[in-house]
Amino acid sequence: MRITKRKGPLLLIEAFARVVEREPQAMLLVAGTGKDFPLLLRKIRLLRIQENVRLLGAIPQENLAKYMRACDAFVLPSYVEAFGIAILEAMASGAPVIATRTSGAERIIEDEKNGILVPIGDPKSLAEAMVKVINDRSLATKLWRNGIRTARRFTWENTAKQVLEVYKELCESNTGQ
Repeated sequence: MRITKRKGPLLLIEAFARVVEREPQAMLLVAGTGKDFPLLLRKIRLLRIQENVRLLGAIPQENLAKYMRACDAFVLPSYVEAFGIAILEAMASGAPVIATRTSGAERIIEDEKNGILVPIGDPKSLAEAMVKVINDRSLATKLWRNGIRTARRFTWENTAKQVLEVYKELCESNTGQ
């Protein structure tokens, strides 16, 4: 994760503090680096959840799936997300996904089927979704199983076919005028 305001790291920390109130043993792993890293550290200290948060820094791509698979959920609290590559990576890794209702997330996630969608900028809803996935193992299992199926649909071959179809439709509509 790029630790920038638009990716919602401060929202994640605020929501996770609510999770810790209900689940004191909960642990948050934060991967990534970025210009807003000092703000993230300050927020963690302010909310007194240092013992529950592990800052991993940049994770090599070849190790990413292992970390995602080990988590109870992958959370993407972005304010803006054009396309959810990270969501697909998490799904392909077998992690249940929780994301905010950005256009990119909504293209991939069917709420409560292959992931959970929450309103943008809402730490309470984000926390509730995290607690729900932590405590409802049958839901978590359903999300990761369906997530893997979803990720399989987004191959480079299928994406290329879809792009070609769009170009074909555009060309046909322009010649008809």
